[in-house]
Amino acid sequence: MISSPITYLFILASVATVADTLEKKTQLKIFKILPTFVIIFLFSLFLGFIGLFEHNNEIYRVYTITKTNLLSAMFFLIFLGFDFKNFLKVGCACNIGAKRYWLLIFISVVVSFLSQFVAWHVDFLDKTLSMVLFSSTLGILFSFSRLRYINGSSEVATTMFYIIIALYGSQLL
Repeated sequence: MISSPITYLFILASVATVADTLEKKTQLKIFKILPTFVIIFLFSLFLGFIGLFEHNNEIYRVYTITKTNLLSAMFFLIFLGFDFKNFLKVGCACNIGAKRYWLLIFISVVVSFLSQFVAWHVDFLDKTLSMVLFSSTLGILFSFSRLRYINGSSEVATTMFYIIIALYGSQLL
């Protein structure tokens, strides 16, 4: 039974990574039937169901903090890479490089913290809804800036999405 929050996150990130890699590098029929995020969710749900993760305060706290931080960061990155001028997606950035990757992570984490700060000061909306709306708005606004041309936001957002799915699956039961 896993009781360490770091090990818990590592296992879930590994599940997401392995599923994404298998989908991209193999021709397994399961990926033609089920989308990758469903496979990640079901496998994480299975790991929670068999009792791999201990239900303790530390794991629940890291689950909540990680989910909260990744959610608004992911929405920012999703909208950052969207071309509102032409309704076309920015070119592929399969190999974005370490500097661009960490720049995107840094910017999205800053946006996540700003979104959480704003959400705590908005009393008329749900906190999660406030975070998503604020980070999405920033993503749309910054999509008109030079940040839009840093390829890779979609790939980083997809990684965050997969980890969020794994988090939800692991805590459902």
